[in-house]
Amino acid sequence: MAGRCYGATDVETSLPHAEAARVALKSLRVLDGGSLAFDSVWTSDLSRCRGLAETLEPALTCARKLRVDPRLRELDHGAFEGREWGEIFTSEPAVLERWGASWQTEGPAGGESAVTLEARTRDWLKELDATERHLLIGHAGVIRAVLKWHRGLEWPEAMALTVPHLTAIRIA
Repeated sequence: MAGRCYGATDVETSLPHAEAARVALKSLRVLDGGSLAFDSVWTSDLSRCRGLAETLEPALTCARKLRVDPRLRELDHGAFEGREWGEIFTSEPAVLERWGASWQTEGPAGGESAVTLEARTRDWLKELDATERHLLIGHAGVIRAVLKWHRGLEWPEAMALTVPHLTAIRIA
């Protein structure tokens, strides 16, 4: 899907879930000192995260069954979803420029802004029991929204954060 705009579109991953799970488990073990025990494991309903979470689940010790929540989807790019970025740059430069100037508060036609993504992610966060251990198998936009809220960042700072694929990040 390189060069294609997708966020809320359900696309296949280039790495098979079993291989991705091996990489993610190694990262989790390093971060967590070998413990893979969680009260809850969360993921979006999109297959690129859900498939990984379902593959990881048997290797984890979880108090509850995997929890799938559509609020954890990646940013919806609306009318841009599924289109090639080059084609969008060529056919709709003014629309793309307007979105680029106001991405925090406005989304592309039919899509979401960063503020909207943050609001639905924050709704999910507020429901979590802070005394429990949660694992999120998430999209980069959602992870940035969590880090933004947790660290008190502004959106440009959150977008500058590197969110490497298949790498565990501790948020206490």
